[in-house]
Amino acid sequence: MRRLHGISGSPSARELHRFLFAQAMEISQDVAVIVDLEGRLTYVNSAVRPVLGYRPEEMMGRFLWDILADLDQVGRIMEATLDYGQWEGEVTCRRSEATQVPLRLRTVLVQSKEGEALGIVGMAWDLTAQKEMETQLLRTERQRLVGEMAGGVAHNFNNALTTILGYAQVLNLDEDLNPEVRDAAGIILDAARRASDLASRIQRAVTGSPEGDPVPVLLSEVIEGSIAATRPRWKDLAESEGRHIEIDAALHAVRPVSGRVSELDEILTNLIFNAVDAMPEGGQIHIRTWDEEEWGCLSVSDTGIGMDSETQRRLGDPFFTTKGDTGHGLGLAVCYRLVAHMAGRIEVESTLGEGTTFVLRLPTTHVTEPVSAPENTLDAPACRMLVIEDDAGIRLLLAQALSEYDLEMAESGEAGLKIFAEGRWDVILVDFTMPGMNGVEVAAAIQETHPDMPVILMTGWREPPEDASKRFRAILTKPFSPSELRGCLAEILESKKATD
Repeated sequence: MRRLHGISGSPSARELHRFLFAQAMEISQDVAVIVDLEGRLTYVNSAVRPVLGYRPEEMMGRFLWDILADLDQVGRIMEATLDYGQWEGEVTCRRSEATQVPLRLRTVLVQSKEGEALGIVGMAWDLTAQKEMETQLLRTERQRLVGEMAGGVAHNFNNALTTILGYAQVLNLDEDLNPEVRDAAGIILDAARRASDLASRIQRAVTGSPEGDPVPVLLSEVIEGSIAATRPRWKDLAESEGRHIEIDAALHAVRPVSGRVSELDEILTNLIFNAVDAMPEGGQIHIRTWDEEEWGCLSVSDTGIGMDSETQRRLGDPFFTTKGDTGHGLGLAVCYRLVAHMAGRIEVESTLGEGTTFVLRLPTTHVTEPVSAPENTLDAPACRMLVIEDDAGIRLLLAQALSEYDLEMAESGEAGLKIFAEGRWDVILVDFTMPGMNGVEVAAAIQETHPDMPVILMTGWREPPEDASKRFRAILTKPFSPSELRGCLAEILESKKATD
């Protein structure tokens, strides 16, 4: 037990010790206090002013429970100090402006030579900066973990999209299919491509890779695609809940705007879903476009419950929501961020009980036609191909999409190398991420004995592996379509044929 000895004798001696202690404590940058046995402050040094905002004389005579936020903790501190001679721990104190500050407090019991308890001395250190640093470190670590998780989810998402995109294209190209089914396959195909763009944006955000350049986009095409893709929400689900919602679109000729299809689709989807949620009894959604000087303009209106001015003011705040437990408040915040990213503007007009209108103004481009890269539809010449892919769905898709070729399948790198050693091959198609050996390791093993063997890498990551250009003749980023794969094969095998 730690004690401060030497306080005894006449009051003048005690006063002298008290005076010397006070002078020493005034030099300290930490808060120093003396508390009597009833918990009343009998001394406070001047360091309390910057920490708690009080002048020392304002705190003299006050009790610990007037300062500490946790009343039960006051009792525990006093009891432990009196019983054991000291106490140390974290406390939360009330500041003068009704805020709180975390402190590290250490108390010591002061006794006379005869063992009589005279009071308690306390020293406190401000933990605000330390807590802020810990919070920042925790936030940084959480962001890192979320980023890694998001990158992994995007990678797995691209694997799933490869299967969705591939089979949707197979259905869409089947001329004997029921027209309604073909149209549905087209919607799935378009949605899968936009989802792929979204996954790419997630991966770029995680890795810090730069965004691709914006391209000219026709608003009417994005709107028509978004209306079709969101139909299950505003039509089918709404009607199952007893609501009738209609969407009408007045799409006038608008010059192409500068942006990205996936971002514009995300904005439209969020605005449509927001309008649906704002019409619990059903209603109408009106979408229209028009030109306005250097802007391509788009509005989404609903006949819903509307918003007051305070709600409108906070629409761009992340996690602000009026939907209670059913909403997270990110949809409109994402819209505001994406529109700002495209150097555009977003405005809202709303009246309680009369509905809401969102108006988007996006910069137009001087290019008259949206630029899109046509898919390569060349037929690949006959070849014997080894496919090494651990995803069963993608293996089945490749087997169907390339059924006219002589294919052999392997579900792991080790199994692929064993099959490779037993036959003759024209080209190898290998996945990057697999249990055991990954695609780079498989390619390296193959090229040790067959340095000229064409190897194509399939990957769900947007960043190519190191030295990819030396190992692989081509890289197919998932999700890719069967026609893109066939075009890639055609170019590689034609080049191989020319050099043989």
